[in-house]
Amino acid sequence: MAYSFLLTGWENSVRNICGVSSTDVPDTVLGNDLFATETEDQIKRDIPNWNALKSTYGIEFNRAAIFHLAAKACQYLAKKLSQSETIGDYRYDRVKTDWQQEAKNNLAKYAQYLLLIDPNSVESLDVIEISPRIPALYDEFEVIEE
Repeated sequence: MAYSFLLTGWENSVRNICGVSSTDVPDTVLGNDLFATETEDQIKRDIPNWNALKSTYGIEFNRAAIFHLAAKACQYLAKKLSQSETIGDYRYDRVKTDWQQEAKNNLAKYAQYLLLIDPNSVESLDVIEISPRIPALYDEFEVIEE
């Protein structure tokens, strides 16, 4: 299927961001209407004048779409991947991945690319989550009054 923003090889880029294989997130899932097509529709809603900007910002549109899809893939993986696996008599625990946080991080990257394309587009986004820095960037101090 031809997409407005997604360039050849986008499926592997989405999986690379999530750190998974095509077994975990197959092309059939990524190419599903609720994934790729809906992502492109979302970008068109977020940047109504996308057609005029596409020739100048083609790479940024592609990257925005990839990060939006990676957020969806993280939500899919949160439901699909078990945190442990049993092979024969052996049980292995997978590295715990906070897929919800990964999805939020990918949506933040999506917003950053939209901001590069059209600074006014970010105002239309429903939610931009700001994560606190841990450890904090400041030191606590004590005030002594004399």
